Amino acid sequence: IPKINLETFLPTTLNYIQQLDDIKNPYEKMAVFTKVSEIILNTLNFCVGKVEGGVDDTLPLLLFVIIKAQPKSFASNMKFIELYYNDLGHGPDSQRFAILTAIQERLLHFTHSDLVNVSEEEYRRNCDQQ
Repeated sequence: IPKINLETFLPTTLNYIQQLDDIKNPYEKMAVFTKVSEIILNTLNFCVGKVEGGVDDTLPLLLFVIIKAQPKSFASNMKFIELYYNDLGHGPDSQRFAILTAIQERLLHFTHSDLVNVSEEEYRRNCDQQ
């Protein structure tokens, strides 16, 4: 697993994700995820050299960014994009949306047993704080 300096991309990507609720256009919402994915890929290229940019490279960091950003209406934004983005079945945005859907499913079914080095008590305490 490559070492990545989170300060190189985290503040910018968190800012983009946290602005999702303020955006009213499904294409602009999708553009946020495109921009965040590009930032992650550029960071990977900078930190570890040229990467392919596939799901295996970007999904873990995109999941991390979404968890850290804690978007209030992530599921609603996803549904909005699904309903009103006309060309979602084609091209890179289709692939990106599939990745985001996988992330959403992962978050919906996340449990304590998915974590390493976190006690169940600490997990419940952190969940209660949200």
